[in-house]
Amino acid sequence: MNVYDFDNTLYDGESAFDFFLYCLKKKPKLIKVILPIIRDLIKYKSCRMSPEEFKARGAYYTESFFDLFDDIYAEISQFWDKHEHKFKEFYDEVRRDDDVIITANVNILVEELFRRKSIKNYIATTFDMDTGKLGEICFGETKAKLFKAQYGEKIDDFYTDSENDAPLMALAQNVYMVKKNKIYQINLNR
Repeated sequence: MNVYDFDNTLYDGESAFDFFLYCLKKKPKLIKVILPIIRDLIKYKSCRMSPEEFKARGAYYTESFFDLFDDIYAEISQFWDKHEHKFKEFYDEVRRDDDVIITANVNILVEELFRRKSIKNYIATTFDMDTGKLGEICFGETKAKLFKAQYGEKIDDFYTDSENDAPLMALAQNVYMVKKNKIYQINLNR
């Protein structure tokens, strides 16, 4: 089984940021939303906000953001109409049926693209539109935890752009770093 990080690995850029900019063009008042998010992210990264509080704030921001649109799913579909080209072509050369894509993005944002690309296996941060509840944030150690719970502890080839994915790298037989369109295998010194 091959496993892929999404942003900056399979997608050229940060898709959530691109989606925010896409939405900002339609609703300029969204600029007010980004400042508290940046503030809370800085607090979380500097250990001045607990993971639980960060998750609660993230759920609030996500729900507030999505509520600004009459049909968020239509917006997401239109976003992918304009940004699907940023999905990197190298994936078609290495793709396998049992591949898993793992991302910190909320499921609502990536599901449409994965449907278009016929990608069946993925793990994302879950957000329930009906309840406004955010699941575990699929980042760092949590990525590995969620992967192990669903697929076990064996990865043949893992593709990523970041050392932040070290917990998943530890499960992989081979690790590949992806920088733009360059892919190189790294030595894990096991």
